[in-house]
Amino acid sequence: MSSEIAKETETKKAQGSLFFSFGFKLMLIMTVLVAAVSVAAVLVVQMQLTHSYRDFLDSQFSQEVNDFRYLQAERAKNIRDEIITAAGAVRPLAAITQSKDPQHIYTDLEYELEPSMNFYQPKHGAAPVFFRYFNVDGQLVSDPNRKDHKHAIDSTKFEPLVKMATKDASGVFGYIVIETENKPVLYEVTITEIHDDYTGDKIGYILFGIPAELDDRGAQKNRSIRSLMYVDGYFFPQTLSQESREQLKPFIDKAQAAGSSSQELTLNKQSYLLFTRDISKGGNFPETLQLSLYSLEELESLLENLNVLMYALLPVSLVVAIVLSALASRRIAQRVLTLAKGTEAIRQGDLEVRMEPMGRDEIGVLADSFNRMAEDLELKEKYRSVLDLVTEKSVAEELLTGAIELGGELRQATMLFCDIRGFTPLTDGMDPREVVSLVNGHMTEMTRIAHACNGVVDKFVGDEIMVLFGVPHAGEDDVANAVRCGLNMIAERNRLNENMERPINIGIGIATGKVVAGCMGSEKRLNYSVLGDRVNLAARLCSKAAAGEVIIDEETVNALPEGSKSTRIDSVALKGFANQVSVYRIESIP
Repeated sequence: MSSEIAKETETKKAQGSLFFSFGFKLMLIMTVLVAAVSVAAVLVVQMQLTHSYRDFLDSQFSQEVNDFRYLQAERAKNIRDEIITAAGAVRPLAAITQSKDPQHIYTDLEYELEPSMNFYQPKHGAAPVFFRYFNVDGQLVSDPNRKDHKHAIDSTKFEPLVKMATKDASGVFGYIVIETENKPVLYEVTITEIHDDYTGDKIGYILFGIPAELDDRGAQKNRSIRSLMYVDGYFFPQTLSQESREQLKPFIDKAQAAGSSSQELTLNKQSYLLFTRDISKGGNFPETLQLSLYSLEELESLLENLNVLMYALLPVSLVVAIVLSALASRRIAQRVLTLAKGTEAIRQGDLEVRMEPMGRDEIGVLADSFNRMAEDLELKEKYRSVLDLVTEKSVAEELLTGAIELGGELRQATMLFCDIRGFTPLTDGMDPREVVSLVNGHMTEMTRIAHACNGVVDKFVGDEIMVLFGVPHAGEDDVANAVRCGLNMIAERNRLNENMERPINIGIGIATGKVVAGCMGSEKRLNYSVLGDRVNLAARLCSKAAAGEVIIDEETVNALPEGSKSTRIDSVALKGFANQVSVYRIESIP
């Protein structure tokens, strides 16, 4: 029963870990990435397509405006030439300059202009072509006997145009709206200055009006409304519904304020792109806007097809992404698991494990790094075995940092030797275990004081302790710390003796000088220590020191700070030294 529960637990763990596996995450990332890239690509294409489509429509509208203006200019030039020719004929010229009878003027001019009027008369238009004559001051000369064009007899609509044309040459062409009994009519008006061909004198102006016949066949196709014009609040041609005109009016006001623009709008639930351009020539003619409404139905259909294509291709892309990511993740996961097994072997202590080459990709680089790591760990384990031979913490730290040379190096150091006086009589008759306990307690306190004074305990030899100052790392007050350590050891030993049945007396010797410091010993056992005559000197001084006395050499005395008190002892002969050595008894140090 318990085994079934364990298997069920392991199964749940495996199922739970599936959602956190590398393969699942890679598959999820690839799926999201492909979906995001696909959607982003479609959006970019849609934006670019929309931008290009609008640029094309803008270019097409600009071409229409340019073509329209070219036709305007050509038509206006032809009309002016025809009017100048007609006014220069004998009969109209005589009527204007001699009889000055309005009826004769209009009759003779109409006779000469009849071919032009017939040519420009719209075939299906109800509004007629007309002309009017103005004197040199720009005042309308009307024929009260003429019954046609009653709407054009009123001088208030035309005289401001002609008078402005006498001052501004740009005001000789434009558009005006004339309201007839049936509907408003848009007229294209040309004002021509006429002269007497014999004298060259100006004899007046002729205003020639043509009903503007605009083509709105595009509107019937629901694609675009071409040659749409807006003058004096009227749209021409007047095929737009009242609802459409009301919807267009705010956009026209915005376009008039901006000068020219393109705007997107909706008319009768259909989207259009509205282009506007001011084609007013100048003078007192009302502002005239040329408009083009381009249906966006084709663009919307194209974008919709693009969306359908995206929705059709997206599942295929996702399936391909999932399959490819599954294959890639499986291969990657296998190599990662191999690395994980190697890591576990390292954790278990097998530092000889190595990975086979895994290629030149990132996993291969990781495998190479793993091998280098294993080699480094194996080497560090060897270093650890070296550190196991060293008991002092500061020495171990120096070894780890590589600051200690295993072969030895020449250093300036101060050595302190502390020995128990009368050790044999002291322990005579004692149980060996009591002797060990006594020595260990003594060495523990001496070691504590050595560490407190920044000293390094080099070794214990029976009842003697050797402390180093200045190695393995040097300090500013190594000599002073050594002397201070010796005095503190004497003081602490005296304090401890007060409560002991068997008081311990110690003597201390200190010497300073050049020594060789490094790891020394056998191949299987090393010890960090120092060698040199200064070491031997410190040991000899320790043997000469009486109980409770700190004996130092001359080099140590010379390195002590001001205020230190010492007493010179006569030079003594020491074993191993040819000459006598000056020694001093230290009493205090600041």
